[in-house]
Amino acid sequence: MLKKKKVTKTKKKVVKSKKKHVNGRDPECKQCPLHKTSEAEDKKLVCLWGHGNEKSDIMLIGEAPGKDEIIQGIPFIGESGKLLTKYLKEAGIDRKNIYITNSVKCRPPSNRAPKPSEVKKCADYLDQEIYAQKPKVIGLLGAVALKRVLNADGITKLRGKPMWSDKYQCYCVPTWHPSFIIRRGEDMDSTEQFVRDLKLIKQIGETGETNQLGTDVIMCDNLHKISLLAEHVKKAKVVSVDTETVGDYLTGKIIMVQFSWKPGEAWVIPFYKFGIEPFWARTDEKVIWKILKELLEDINIKKVGQNIKYDYQFFRLHNIRLRGVVFDTMLAHYLLDENDKGGHGLTDLSLKYTDMGDYANELYEILGVKETDVDSDTYAKAPLNSLAKYAGKDSDCTLRVFINLFPKLKSQGLLVLLQKVMVPLSFALADMELIGVSVDVEYYKKLAIKYKHKIDELEEALNDFPEVNQLKDKQKKPVNFNSSDQMRVLFYDILKLPILKYVSNKNRKTKGPKKPSTDKDVLEKLADHHEIPKVIQEHRKLRKFLSTYIAPIPDLVKSDGKLHTSYKQHVTVTGRLSSSNPNLQNIPIRDSEKAKEVRNGIIASPGYVLLEADFGQIEFRLLANECGDETMITDISNKDLDIHKKIASIGFGIPYEEVTQEIRDKAKTIVYSVIYGKSEDNLAKETDLSLDQVKGVFDAIFTRYPGMKRWMENTERRAESVGEVVNWIGRRRRLYQDFNSGNPAVKEHAKRQAVNSPIQGGAHDILSIATLRVRKALYDKALESRLVLTIHDSLCVEVKKEELDIVIKLVKTEMERPIPKINVSMVVDIKTGTRFGEMKKLKLEEIPK
Repeated sequence: MLKKKKVTKTKKKVVKSKKKHVNGRDPECKQCPLHKTSEAEDKKLVCLWGHGNEKSDIMLIGEAPGKDEIIQGIPFIGESGKLLTKYLKEAGIDRKNIYITNSVKCRPPSNRAPKPSEVKKCADYLDQEIYAQKPKVIGLLGAVALKRVLNADGITKLRGKPMWSDKYQCYCVPTWHPSFIIRRGEDMDSTEQFVRDLKLIKQIGETGETNQLGTDVIMCDNLHKISLLAEHVKKAKVVSVDTETVGDYLTGKIIMVQFSWKPGEAWVIPFYKFGIEPFWARTDEKVIWKILKELLEDINIKKVGQNIKYDYQFFRLHNIRLRGVVFDTMLAHYLLDENDKGGHGLTDLSLKYTDMGDYANELYEILGVKETDVDSDTYAKAPLNSLAKYAGKDSDCTLRVFINLFPKLKSQGLLVLLQKVMVPLSFALADMELIGVSVDVEYYKKLAIKYKHKIDELEEALNDFPEVNQLKDKQKKPVNFNSSDQMRVLFYDILKLPILKYVSNKNRKTKGPKKPSTDKDVLEKLADHHEIPKVIQEHRKLRKFLSTYIAPIPDLVKSDGKLHTSYKQHVTVTGRLSSSNPNLQNIPIRDSEKAKEVRNGIIASPGYVLLEADFGQIEFRLLANECGDETMITDISNKDLDIHKKIASIGFGIPYEEVTQEIRDKAKTIVYSVIYGKSEDNLAKETDLSLDQVKGVFDAIFTRYPGMKRWMENTERRAESVGEVVNWIGRRRRLYQDFNSGNPAVKEHAKRQAVNSPIQGGAHDILSIATLRVRKALYDKALESRLVLTIHDSLCVEVKKEELDIVIKLVKTEMERPIPKINVSMVVDIKTGTRFGEMKKLKLEEIPK
């Protein structure tokens, strides 16, 4: 246990103000304009002093008084104060026994945060309170108090970390302001962190010591220590595993492996010094990797990791298949808070769930780099002992976070989803990334030239319009059709087109008049008024496909001639996958010809055939499972009935036999748009139908499937009441903040999310289970065919030609096999071919029995 400075009471000279004070207050203070606004209802109060036990060792400092504080003359007495009292009690602190005050003594207008200048004017008053109180610990409630007392920024990073103040001769513990917790809807994370911080404040107030647990790092620099490590790992109930690496998982190397099975202790095995110089003799290194292979592949040794898919891939370089993994802290936190975008990294989790702080900064300081400049090779440049210390803390931190998150997942019923689906899927995705897909590089290069030529032709056509030449003459330079500002002038000043909406003020750095929008939705509507927006719409589509899905491909191909996309399970709020380098999940489906061209460059390796297995109508089928509408389930079970054709027949008043493919597709678009919550107006525009026609299809859907409408309405109400929805396997979509937003548009979006998320996320969970089943079946039969891609609701298998009949039957059987809690049948369509964009759909009679 690390024990820092012990606080003892010392006499401090009280700083005297030049003002006349009454019990510390200066009711006539006019040092800043706040004295004019420090009022509520019919009461005015200037310079509200702190309140509480003036002999207490614990002092809390907030921002500024609010309406209730002015009325009652006591700090933290309103909504934030009630919440503070509630959680003080939970932390074992009686509010009467501590002293509470604010950084600023007067109320800012509309309860806004005080300005730095206002905080500075009150500095003298706060110093008097602190010096008179002589606390052992100060709890800094929020960013304003943190900045005022410690002159530090970053409440998120510093929260919960005790820091010594030489000026005030006491510890300071930054934590959340109660108003932040209110805005978060008293969510589990922020409230638990707040209570933990308050308990730490109580402990320091009572003992004068922090009692922070450090990390004892044992460097395994000889074979005897390696043997000891192996013994400990075999006996451990659970062990965290981590690696430090250089390069990528295809050609890179592991420079350290580290383990932790007890909080505050980590064992590190070095393999390289400065990333290039081997640490061990070759014979010893072989012995060590043999020992590690035995440990890492032992399914009975329970292992946890942070983003352990990464470590799994690097261990494959040493022919080690990591087994026995029961927990991934990154994925676990994502399941607990899918809204915390970018907050699932180990540093974020360290700050939220441990007292280790942002320990990586110590290494960055040694290396002389900023966190933003760190890449995969940075750590290899560190001195061995410094890197070992950092690496050991990584594994220790991962273990501590696991200990904290495990009961949370268990209490929310999320352990099965994590352990049976998410973690195993991460390894299936890891293998897909490792295998990669073959691509026709020359095809993509030629396709890029084709698209550039099309873009040039469109720009030539645009430059022939007199209005475009008018803009060119006006600005005395060629028109940039990618410039929103120039398009605004063209559309609204020159063409005089109607302004349909304005650019959102969100993220705008400068204030000024609102700017008319030129986004995709606006272009679609303006295309009805003039040819130019229509041409620019096509111009943007071509540029998007070229820059995102075509031009980058040749540079992304690795030395093995394959494309290795990177899948992410922790990004989307619904649970669906995302991918990058390249993003194969977002190839637009509506532009079918362009999507086909993009996919056509993905090819089968020599001696193999591509097989795509696509769940047909998976979201519609899952919706039937959720709502339990009998007609819907009957329709799904009727193999001779085309559901979308039937809806089109009823909605458009056309005999079933006379429904064309085009009309059917429009009805299908509307059916799925109902699930996604699209408005009738937007659908009319998207499908080129009249509003009455769209309404007719809406009515047909809800008339035929009344249970669907009831489920949607009930789901919305329940979500608004409890703040979340839960899908069939237990995945949660938390919408509390959106439902409690003062913005009606945000609330409406939350309603759409409440209906859509269980379907989208639930469909992905079905696909995930199917992926694991197919992967296992291929492995059990020792086939050479392998999963290489997953896109939307489909799996892509690269099949050895000699195994094609076996794999077609295997994939269809495994994907259509019933899943507990899913009471409707799933249907899988099979396509095969040598190019991903030219796959041939197999008829039922062509599928081996």
